[in-house]
Amino acid sequence: MYRKTFEVIAKYVAGRYNVKIVFDQPSGQAHALLKENELHLPHNIGNSNALSALALLMHEAAHLAHSKDIPMKELVKDQEDHLILNAIEDIRVDFRNFALLPNVNEFYKQLVKNHIDLTKSKASKEITALCGSILYQEGFKPKATEEVRKIMEDATLQDNLSYGQNAIDYGNWEDLKKHMAAIRKFLNMNKQSTPLTKKQIIAIFGEGKEGKEKMKGQGKGDGEDGKDGKGKGSGTGSMTDQLDGLLRPGSGYGTGDGPMVGSDGAFVGELALEEMTTQQFKELLCMKERKVIPDGQVLNTDNLTAYFTGDIEDLFKEEIVIKNKKSKIMFLIDASGSMGSGLLDGKPRYKVVGKAVRKLISVLQEVKDTESIDISWEVCGFASYYEEYADWEKEYRPHGGTNIERGCSGAFDKLSKDYYVDGKRILIVFSDGDVRPDEIDAIKHMIIKHGQDIRTLIVGVGTAVGGKMARTITGDNIILSEEDANVVLFETVKSML
Repeated sequence: MYRKTFEVIAKYVAGRYNVKIVFDQPSGQAHALLKENELHLPHNIGNSNALSALALLMHEAAHLAHSKDIPMKELVKDQEDHLILNAIEDIRVDFRNFALLPNVNEFYKQLVKNHIDLTKSKASKEITALCGSILYQEGFKPKATEEVRKIMEDATLQDNLSYGQNAIDYGNWEDLKKHMAAIRKFLNMNKQSTPLTKKQIIAIFGEGKEGKEKMKGQGKGDGEDGKDGKGKGSGTGSMTDQLDGLLRPGSGYGTGDGPMVGSDGAFVGELALEEMTTQQFKELLCMKERKVIPDGQVLNTDNLTAYFTGDIEDLFKEEIVIKNKKSKIMFLIDASGSMGSGLLDGKPRYKVVGKAVRKLISVLQEVKDTESIDISWEVCGFASYYEEYADWEKEYRPHGGTNIERGCSGAFDKLSKDYYVDGKRILIVFSDGDVRPDEIDAIKHMIIKHGQDIRTLIVGVGTAVGGKMARTITGDNIILSEEDANVVLFETVKSML
């Protein structure tokens, strides 16, 4: 994932939840400041962990936004209460996140797949099963032993977790207590009461007189905190620390296979990006054919002294003709009705695409004028069918359904039959990816089929990050807001080399 794309999503989440997100922590560590409404994350998250880190980021941000109104003092008497309430609220805020952005489930899915393995848990069977029940209710299937799986999938546990969420939503605290008690009984925790840790007391009661009184006689045992990225479900620390360590392992924020692609956008301005894009196009399109005509028929004016020295053979040279090869770029733009919907910043997708295409055309015009490169371009579109425009800027508007297969088929056909082109043939497609899975497979097949003659790049516009379109075709080339469009375009052009 491009670093800029990661930051755009983080910025969007911060805006929606009114949370300040700061990237200032060491690798694998993160923590939330409840009073300050701040979430502090690692500054060097790995590329392979980008989606997992987004899931962790969104989870903590949602807690800061939605969990402050719960009357903790009324509901929590010991660690068992805190554990169960925390589990119910974890599910509730995750469901809020699933409705925040398309395909957020994919972020969580990558977290569960790559970083959560309950078979390796050193926490108690009850805590491990409660962790699994959270993920199971959210639609995931974590790795777990048969014993743990039987507990976590039990209808009694699942029903009370669901009813508990509803009770929080409606502020029905007495009803919530009943469901917490039912879960406690199901997990055989009725006969135990573990004192709250110092950290939990401060979180629940604050640091006033009441908090200090509650701390009297309490042992240590703060242990590892899953929220700082170190918790591993090791069986140490408070019960909620152990649960957090299982659900939010520090490896999800780790450096993985290396840093995310591209700059963070903090020091690269729009003009600098445009200049870099221009240079990339120059390298891509500067194709010249060098033809040599033998027989030495052309007078070598740079070596006339050969006449006086008697070196007649050096007085003539072979004729060399350098011809610019003609290249063509076709822009195929999605004109379906869904392109009228907004990106993360609310800007309509089709307007961002229009601006991006105009930007690229202006760069191409500059390359053509300054480098004498023989290049032409054309803008076509597709909705239910492939469309050719007389004046694309006037005609391009969202309408109809989406059939990217017909659109790409028409574009490939026209571009491949342009016999005036003897240089590069390039097809750049902009689409939001709201298409059937079989169409995505068909496009992939077309790209492979025409790969010898036509370079193809698909740029997603509001495409679900981590969805099939992204995994199969677009990769990281996804525009999520007008702000990151230039970075994505620059990296897209760069990848064509």
